[in-house]
Amino acid sequence: MDDEEQVGYRRPPRKNRFRPGRSGNPAGRPRKTEQVDERSDADIVIEIGEQIVEINGRRMTRKELLYEAAFARAIKGDTATLRILVGMMEKKNAKQCQCGGGVLVVPGTMPINEWNAAAALQQAGYREASYGKDEF
Repeated sequence: MDDEEQVGYRRPPRKNRFRPGRSGNPAGRPRKTEQVDERSDADIVIEIGEQIVEINGRRMTRKELLYEAAFARAIKGDTATLRILVGMMEKKNAKQCQCGGGVLVVPGTMPINEWNAAAALQQAGYREASYGKDEF
């Protein structure tokens, strides 16, 4: 027997060898399954919070129901819930009341009574812009 017809370790029979030009894995690697976009936990919580439920004939979102329950717990004396609610209200008020401060630019030194008059005029302008003319 010559070297080409020997069968053994790393020498399969000629009829079982890979054919030239043919793949050894004709089916190929399976394709990846299409991944569904996974939503984040925050998106799920927001979606659930916007669902409308009916409690005792009142229609409200789950988020409103959660706040109502939190207020009830805070009123009964749950200090941790009270602390959270107060923090949320303070943050909301800080966002709503973004009344910009003002700076009085004085071109030089001036007597205190002139300075007070100029400051009062400028503050009156800010008050009118922020709260309306009739309130102050």
